[in-house]
Amino acid sequence: MATYCSQCGSPTASSDTFCPSCGKALPKAGAFGQQSAASTAPSPVAPATANIAYGQPYGAADQQARPANLSTFQWMLLPFKRYADFSGRSRRQEYWMFYLLNWIVWIICAALILVAMPWSAWINDVPGATPSAGLWVGLALLAIWVVVSFIPNIAVVVRRLHDQNLTGWLFFAFVLGDLFIGLGWVARIVLMCIDGTPGPNQYGPDPKGRGLGEVFA
Repeated sequence: MATYCSQCGSPTASSDTFCPSCGKALPKAGAFGQQSAASTAPSPVAPATANIAYGQPYGAADQQARPANLSTFQWMLLPFKRYADFSGRSRRQEYWMFYLLNWIVWIICAALILVAMPWSAWINDVPGATPSAGLWVGLALLAIWVVVSFIPNIAVVVRRLHDQNLTGWLFFAFVLGDLFIGLGWVARIVLMCIDGTPGPNQYGPDPKGRGLGEVFA
């Protein structure tokens, strides 16, 4: 009997512990593929599972994360699925794919705005020349994107800092650096390029699935 992940809807095998697409922990199956009683019974000490993201373990603390097998587009949208998740860790691929998505949206909006401008009329001093409706479409889309992506952009930076075993409060150091010396973005880019801590750290398991046995082998 086919089973599917309750989070992303991807098909899963009965032997899978985690969803191969989004990394969500799957309930253990008992006889005839039914969920076992142990997996459905409430436990007063069980960890919360409401916001389990890719690469996050479920169960014992020494259980390692499993790297998510996502497409490029899924990587781009992953920070939206982890919208206001300021806990756990994110690998470089998640950050840079979302960074790329930001640039794509900005370029599209800028293109709409530039195309809407009556450049020829302005160059030839034609009186009464005004931009077309594309200007307002581009500005509206850009404003919507800025509002919608504001929190995910901060959250993914915080999780990337966690991946390096650094506090997420460093994000505000980047902001202050931008405001006062204009170089906060330089420090942010440098840190976003650095690989995370191999194996688990104080913020969670390695999102690449590297266990301590692999790190020190």
